[in-house]
Amino acid sequence: KKAYKNGLADAIVREEFLDNSLSEFLSEILKNNQQNKFLIKRNKAKSSRNLFEHLLFGKYLIYHLAQKDLFNKTKGFYIAPFYALEVVKKTYGSNISKGLKIELKAFCELAIGEISKNLIEIFFTNEALKKDSGVENSDIKAQTVENSAVIGAGIMGGGIAWAFANSDINVRIKDVANDGIALGYKQVAKNFAQLLKIRKLTKSEVAMKTSRVTSSVDYNGFKTVDFAVEAVPENMVIKKKILSELETKISDNAIIASNTSSLSITEMSHSLQKPERFVGMHFFNPVNRMPLVEIIKGEKTSDEAIATAVALSKKLKKTPIVVKDVAGFLVNRILLPFMNEASYLLQDGATITEIDNEIEKFGMPMGPFILADVVGIDVGVKVAHSLYESYGERMEVSAILDEIYNNHKELLGKKSNKGFYNYPSKEVNRNIYKILSEVKKSKNIKEINVTKLDIIDRTILTMVNEASKCLEENVVKDAKYLDMAMIMGAGFPAFRGGVLRYADHVGIKNVVEKLQNLQDRFGARFEVSELLLEMAQNNQKFYN
Repeated sequence: KKAYKNGLADAIVREEFLDNSLSEFLSEILKNNQQNKFLIKRNKAKSSRNLFEHLLFGKYLIYHLAQKDLFNKTKGFYIAPFYALEVVKKTYGSNISKGLKIELKAFCELAIGEISKNLIEIFFTNEALKKDSGVENSDIKAQTVENSAVIGAGIMGGGIAWAFANSDINVRIKDVANDGIALGYKQVAKNFAQLLKIRKLTKSEVAMKTSRVTSSVDYNGFKTVDFAVEAVPENMVIKKKILSELETKISDNAIIASNTSSLSITEMSHSLQKPERFVGMHFFNPVNRMPLVEIIKGEKTSDEAIATAVALSKKLKKTPIVVKDVAGFLVNRILLPFMNEASYLLQDGATITEIDNEIEKFGMPMGPFILADVVGIDVGVKVAHSLYESYGERMEVSAILDEIYNNHKELLGKKSNKGFYNYPSKEVNRNIYKILSEVKKSKNIKEINVTKLDIIDRTILTMVNEASKCLEENVVKDAKYLDMAMIMGAGFPAFRGGVLRYADHVGIKNVVEKLQNLQDRFGARFEVSELLLEMAQNNQKFYN
């Protein structure tokens, strides 16, 4: 419709009327040759364009507005669209030979650039993931999933139920009360409404897909379920109780998955009679927008369960990456230290806006304090504490986060309209600085000079270091899969190629020197991974 409105298409018709409309279209062209209504309309549009482009510098206004629009969309991080616009500007009205030379020069400059190479690497990694079954044994076949269930109908549960229904899989939602089920249906309806608004689906398609969602406050209808996802709150005792109960209500062949962001799959499996059919399946919030699913293999998880979870994730139009069952799994284990270090920078004297602005300039979709508010400060700190319990001193939670978590329960972030920022105004919450002042006094924290480079090095190299430790422990298959997980699950800038590809760009020896310097200044948080030390000594890179 937009192409027709802008004069790029001669006619537009509904598919049902194509035969009649096509006949009329051809008849008009054949009957009137150069004077048909379509050419007349084209010529009028051309005259209008010519008038605008040559009058009052209209052509330059178009370029200016296009460039402004490109910057709003790319924030200047992706240069190829700007090159393309410049080629149009330089070649408009020129002869073909001159135009092709200008285009060739621009293409060659882009093709050998770092961003081009990074994005090409990401493309091939993504293609490899599409073909990866998640298991080494090619004889292992995934089970077919036609009927699913989601236990726990909150925002995440409703989002997962929507993903099943949107992929034409029947889904049964269960919660302890009808109010909870209503919340799940509300999330399903909200996600479908967005697709309807942007015309990805029609009203009839939404109705058909929504009809695949049924609900119950008990386990009625669960015997026909092929795949059940538990999505209750992050509490080990509650999850174990639900899983033990669920196992008695479904068939012996059904796969059971837990949607958890940090709790041990192996520990949960102790509540089951058949732990081999139990797998972790960490969806990221919001489910309808985040493409990554971490597939977590417990000690006794079977290859068939992994293969089924991977195949199902792909059917849900997600990108699954199999990870080891360790605290925080992969993405949260790398991302939470980044957010924690940002709060240490705040204690050391940097401001909330300085830190967030520098991180966004680096290319992250949002600064760490905005991210903390979006996730929920209580949720983030809870996960940070679980990482500290597992990994010790290098994951010690900052004093300011502990203070907010323990004594300022009203500061939950966006969901309570108050966190590091106030909402909906998005202005910095000045009360944070009052709390910070008291923390500094009680903990005798002295301010230091924090530069822009300090902000980037301390936050981003923290991620690099932890990512390296994940590779040491075989948490994920390889550096490429790790980088893809961080791009899709944490929003690490794709134009930089991922956390470890960024490390290669900086130089492994340089990374190690920076980390060692930070370790001397700040202690165990920056203890350099053995893998990085070995790579620096042998002059190696993560990518060959």
